Amino acid sequence: MDSVSSTDQNTANSNSSKRVEKRGDGLGELVRRFLEYCEIEKGRSALTVRNYRHYLDRFLEFTKSHSLTDPAQIDQEVIHKYRLFLNRYSTESPLGKATQNYHLIALRSWLKYLSKRDIPSLAPEKIDLAATPDRQINFLTLEEVKRLIQAVPASGLIGWRDRAILAFLFSTGLRVAELTGLNRQAVNIETAELQI
Repeated sequence: MDSVSSTDQNTANSNSSKRVEKRGDGLGELVRRFLEYCEIEKGRSALTVRNYRHYLDRFLEFTKSHSLTDPAQIDQEVIHKYRLFLNRYSTESPLGKATQNYHLIALRSWLKYLSKRDIPSLAPEKIDLAATPDRQINFLTLEEVKRLIQAVPASGLIGWRDRAILAFLFSTGLRVAELTGLNRQAVNIETAELQI
């Protein structure tokens, strides 16, 4: 008899915790779980998780000021108001359209996570990104790259290291974050390949 009531209690506790999660007690808690999911299950980089945290913290700031506590409350009207909030948000200068889109991309990823867990919320595909002009990329000429590398003193190990880093960045097109994430295990000297 005790084992039956113990099993019933475990089932009740499990159902209760699902109800709490689905009810949305704590948007912040759901964001925390999402960030852990990104880190552990999706294998996102620490930088990506940090950026998602930053963007979603701003969304939580917005939801708090609008007394939103449940993901089910997030609808098209809430997203419209959030977009206005982002467009009018300013510290030293207003947020650019691309930065606003980063906020919306993080929000869509979080909503997708909620959807996968059957937590009622707005469908992520209902959030459109703002149109942004194509970014014009200005490339350095070969002469400018040479001058930049030669501007680093070639004396001592640190100078040679810094020159090698610059030459490596320019010749591979790696981002600085990708370069700083490299370690010895990522380098295969035999095949002349890097694992990024």
